[in-house]
Amino acid sequence: MRVLLEAGELLLAGDYLRAQRARTLMRRAWARLLAEVDVVVAPSVPLTAAPVGQQSVQWADGSVESVSDSYVRLSAPANITGVPALTVPVGQGEGGCPSACR
Repeated sequence: MRVLLEAGELLLAGDYLRAQRARTLMRRAWARLLAEVDVVVAPSVPLTAAPVGQQSVQWADGSVESVSDSYVRLSAPANITGVPALTVPVGQGEGGCPSACR
């Protein structure tokens, strides 16, 4: 937590204000979407559990992403905008690892 707080001290005020504006635009977009549909169902994470020690994932298109970034990528919209989200187990994926939707 301390590291995150210290990193926050490095942000410029202009960057913070731009991020807040972007969040407002995302909230508005989600509000428009949720006015049209009752629920959005999507995978909770884009992959099953990575082996212990694995640091990155290579996707089918050749792009590489850190395991930690891939795990939070699909939950970021709800986290950033404050849209309620619920993760529900839906079965098992590759190797018997649990899978879920949000």
